[in-house]
Amino acid sequence: MPLRGLVPDIVAYTTLIDGFCKAGRLQEAEKLFYEMQDCGQLPSVLTYAVILDALCSNQQLSKAIELLREMKDKKLELNIVVYTIIIEGLCKAGKLDSAVEFFSCLSSNRVQPNVMSYTVMIQGFCKGGLLSEAEKLLREMGEKGCPPDHYPRIVK
Repeated sequence: MPLRGLVPDIVAYTTLIDGFCKAGRLQEAEKLFYEMQDCGQLPSVLTYAVILDALCSNQQLSKAIELLREMKDKKLELNIVVYTIIIEGLCKAGKLDSAVEFFSCLSSNRVQPNVMSYTVMIQGFCKGGLLSEAEKLLREMGEKGCPPDHYPRIVK
């Protein structure tokens, strides 16, 4: 993508990748993602999050989890947004056991769940018919000082 010797910065690449993903052009987004690295621009956690979200939204969970492993191997500091993207993708794909596993490992990865991650997990439990698990997690939210911000979103 360098034009006349100019190389776009991380913000430009991430914006373009996000645009391709939102336009449903994931293959082009992935190509640009690897091209940026070939040009010496290392993706940020945000860049990875954009790609992860697109992969999960397009039912490419194995690729998303592989990319998550790549992030860990590169010693990137993974945040709750990244984990929530993966957890939501797993829940939507009906892989609740894997979602629970990721959610349970948050604290061991030094990441604290937030309202969104709890909500995603509660919705996953509800969708899977595990209402007692959903209720237990809802109580845990309050006990851990993370009250739900919008009940209808949770019971959606």
